[in-house]
Amino acid sequence: MNTHIDHLLEQLWMAEEDGLDVLAESHDNESIPTASCEGHQDRPAADHSVVKTICECLPDLLEAGVAERRNGNVVLTGKGSKRAEQLIRSHRLAEALLSQAMNIDVEAEQDTICQLEHALSPAVADHICAFLGHPPTCPHGRPIPRGRCCQKVTRDISPLVVPLSDAVVGKSYRITFITSGRNGRLDRLAVLGITPDTEMWLHQKRPSYVLRVGETDVAVDKDIARDIYVCPA
Repeated sequence: MNTHIDHLLEQLWMAEEDGLDVLAESHDNESIPTASCEGHQDRPAADHSVVKTICECLPDLLEAGVAERRNGNVVLTGKGSKRAEQLIRSHRLAEALLSQAMNIDVEAEQDTICQLEHALSPAVADHICAFLGHPPTCPHGRPIPRGRCCQKVTRDISPLVVPLSDAVVGKSYRITFITSGRNGRLDRLAVLGITPDTEMWLHQKRPSYVLRVGETDVAVDKDIARDIYVCPA
């Protein structure tokens, strides 16, 4: 399925998520029409430009079996809904990963995120989801569709990877990554043995963070501890 069709499926998914109807026929004026059908009296329609684009490509959507006409609206079929859910899940997980783990402005990287959503297999998406602790929403506050990995979780759990500032004293961790963009700081930490894939023991948090790396005790302040991400060793 091509990326253009995928984009339309995402638009249809989000319209349903927002309680909007996508009319099967576009309107020439720029006003947002309303749709009246059984169960959805006077429910507003999606943005005019979205409706127009979907209507123009409706034959392709129908031929692919991913959408259908119903009560004057365009809706996803079971096949289309499954594909749209996968894309939305991958997109929002990619946003969460870049935002939470890498401190990247997701608004400035939407083109990259759109490419990632097509590259992530369901299995990789599940690994990212588990890595982030099965986040319920993306950075924009929209729900992330649950995956098979989430169905196995019967209680709230903490993310697998956390900042050192959130780690528990008296436990062993492995450093997964360091987010600081200051090259000088990264170099100084490397000299101290604080590098990705290094195991450490968190000895104390106050008055400073003291970690044991190998046979050496190293003290860092809270700002640095927030930049060091760890997982249980």
